[in-house]
Formats: sequence, structure tokens, C-alpha cells
Amino acid sequence: MVDSALSGGGQFRRIAIGDSPAGKPVMLVIVFICLLVPVILSVGALNLHLSRALLLLMFFPMLFSWASGKTGSVHMVDFAVFAAALWSALALIVAHGFSNAIEPVGYQIVETVGGYMVGRVLIRSPETFRSFVKINFIAIMILMPFAIIETQTGEPPIIHFFSNFVNSTKIITYEARLGLERAQVVFPHPILYGVFCAAPLGMVIYVLNFRAATPVSMLRAFGVVVAAFCSVSTGAIMILSLQYLFVLYDHVTRQVKSRWLLLLAAFVFVYVAIDLASNRTPFHVFVSYLTLNQGTSYTRILIFDYGIQNVWANPIFGLGQKDWVRPFWLRPSVDNFWLLMAMRYGIPGFLLFIGSFILLIIQLAFRPFKTERMLSYRKGYLISLIGLMFALATVHIWLSAYVWFMMMLGAGVWMLDYSDDAGDQAGDAAPAGDGRGMQRARFGKAQPDEPVAVAVPANDISRYTRFPAKPGPEARAVRAPHPRKGR
Repeated sequence: MVDSALSGGGQFRRIAIGDSPAGKPVMLVIVFICLLVPVILSVGALNLHLSRALLLLMFFPMLFSWASGKTGSVHMVDFAVFAAALWSALALIVAHGFSNAIEPVGYQIVETVGGYMVGRVLIRSPETFRSFVKINFIAIMILMPFAIIETQTGEPPIIHFFSNFVNSTKIITYEARLGLERAQVVFPHPILYGVFCAAPLGMVIYVLNFRAATPVSMLRAFGVVVAAFCSVSTGAIMILSLQYLFVLYDHVTRQVKSRWLLLLAAFVFVYVAIDLASNRTPFHVFVSYLTLNQGTSYTRILIFDYGIQNVWANPIFGLGQKDWVRPFWLRPSVDNFWLLMAMRYGIPGFLLFIGSFILLIIQLAFRPFKTERMLSYRKGYLISLIGLMFALATVHIWLSAYVWFMMMLGAGVWMLDYSDDAGDQAGDAAPAGDGRGMQRARFGKAQPDEPVAVAVPANDISRYTRFPAKPGPEARAVRAPHPRKGR
């Protein structure tokens, strides 16, 4: 938005952050509605969840927007995601033949690339990123009362409601844990609901209130914990625990230089020590201590052991969607997303999938951000993403939860293009509308909840001054020369 005011023959021009059409979260709201409304559309022989239907409509426009350069620079993570989708498509064709693989290949590409592109294209600034986190949090809070009801009754009210009118998600029943029924709410499985609620915790803490802890921010975090706990899921509790450990570590070591590299070194040391000192692998040790039910812990270990055997038997293209070799008494589901990627699409497919996440994490970790806002946004995003990646070693995600997972990956790529060097002093101010942002008016009066003014960069051809804006702790309006003096 450009605000102009004449005063004493001079013209003032103010550029406001977060007040452009690109900052409006309408499309993000639509995406979340399609992810969370449990409606399945029947189109011929196809059964399309709303999220798939939306991705089919948005796929080529988003791809064109990316290819035309409207979403910033092209990055290695883009090609890693494309390569993962293409390799998985090739693996499905090798396993099932071209004619039988058309439908699963289409779903795989649309959900992988399309989900990633939703985050990549729609989230391109700090403002839209904050909108993404806020919408995700609001969605969690809207679903939470229904989850609490389901923990007591065992019946998902939302799915029941839609089942009366349209084809909806199947209701499943699991054995109660800790005296609570497991809530699936709108997802095909309780674990998917738990992951959806638990993973954004780091972003909720560091993005929605990035300056300091307040009663409101603590209440938000508590709401996320309660919502995720309603799934009574090991994976969800693991995500919450890891993120809280990261937050605690960040608080305790905030004065320590290179503290995150030290944490990585400590993790490697502990992993190696367990591997050397125990007669079990580190994975077996972690799973046995981090699961709520020791019976399911033993089952997860068996699934991992037999799953790895299937990977080594089919290392290049994997099994596709064929059944895997195991004892007859072992259940067919695989509670390990990364293992299943290797089983279905071979070792190259696994490396491409997990490599795209690791690549983005490494690139973001070394971005030279300076403002408090960007440092906090990056920290919250990486804590959420890393916690989610670790937890996926104990759970599997699919359908709308998988689309959301890929959207989470794409949601952080904008930080690779963003620089807070060029007069972004507003980066340390609260976003407009949260009740904390204050700016100086021309006459010295503080105005709450207005867009924060920043100086236009010196190389901006649209500025009305021949002198570069002076840097300073506060944003300034840029004054144009008197009209009679010319330029």
C-alpha cells in the first residue's frame, strides 16, 4: 500500500509490509478447508478426497507460476522434490506395469509435487508464513472440542455428520489407551490427527509470538498439546516432546555460540555410544522407550527388521504397492514413513524424499538472518520440521495428512530468497493487527495496529529521492524533493 500526504509542499511516501494482495490468506484458508473436511468425491471410477480435487485444479497453475519465476529463485530442494516424485512414479510403473500404475502414479505426483507447490507458491513472505501458522493453529483449536468429545464417546461427530449426506472418511475403532478413546476427528486414523496437531507447536511458539513468552502464547502452546494428546498416539507425543526439548535447550543455551552444532554433536555422540554399548540398535532402544505400549513397541521393531529385509531384496525400485514379505502373523501396515518410502520406491526413492528435507534444513540453518523476527521464524519452522521428521520414523502418513506434510516442506522455501538486510527494521516489530505493533506518526503520536513503515531500498527506481535512505533503528518515511526543484 502506498500512502501519500502533502505537508508544506513536501510529499511523503510510505511502503507498508503485509498490506498487499499477496499477503491475504484466502487461498490458504481454502486449502485447509479441503484438507480437513472429510468428504470424498466420486468422479467416475475415481474416489477423490477434497484435497486431491483441489490439487488437481491448482497443479498446473502453480507449476506455471513456479516455472515463470513468480515464486522466487529455483532451488535445489525444488529439484529434489520433483526427482522424488518422478522416481516414485517410475518405481510404481516397474512394479505394476504402465496400465496398472496410471492411477497410483497420478495420485503420487499430484500429492507430492502439488502439496509441495501449495506451500512453495502461496507462502512467499513473513506475512503469509505467519498467516499459514495462524490458520493451522485456528484449525487445531476448531477441531479440539470434537476431539475431546471423541475421547469420551469413541464417535467422531464431524465424520458422522458428513456421512449422512455424502461419502466420507471411514470410522475406525481402536483399543482405548490411558482410559481415553483415540480421536481421529476428520482423518482416516488417530495418528494423522495427532501429527497434524503436534507438529506446528514450534511454529506456534516462535512465530505467533516471537518476542517473549506471554500468558496468551503459553495458552496457545497448551491448546496444541491438549489437541494432540487426544489422539493418544506415540508419534504425536514424540513430536511434542522433541519440540519442547528443543525449546528448553534454546532457552537455557541462548548465550552459547554455535549451540545447535553442539546439540547435533551431542546427538551423534549419544547415538554412537548406544550403538557400541547396547546389544540392540539405537533404533530398537529409542522405540522401546518412546512408545506408550510395550506390545506395539515390539511390533514396530519386528516391522522394521522385516521391512529392511524387503528393502535389501528390492534396493533399486522397491516393491511399489505390492504386499511385503513377512510372517503371516505380522500385520501388513508399516508404522514408519521413511521405511515405507524405501520399501515402495527403493533406496534412491528414500534418499530423494528424506534428502529434500535435509537439504532445506541445512540451507536454512546457514542463512544469515539478522532481525529478531526472521531468526525466530526460522527457529520455529525448523523445530517443527525436525520434530516431524523424527516422529515419522514411528508413524506413517497418507492422504490429506501427506499433502499437509509436503505443504510444510514448501512453506519454508521462501526464507531462502528472503533477505532482512535492506531496511527491514520492521522485521523486529509485531505484525499488524496483533495488538503489539506501534509506529511513529509524522507528528510523533504512536498509532497502534497500523502497517509498519520501512525505508525503500536505495536501488528502488520508484523512490522519490536522489539520496539513499539512512539506516536507523526505526523505519523512516522517504521524503521527495520539492516539486519546483525537479529531480
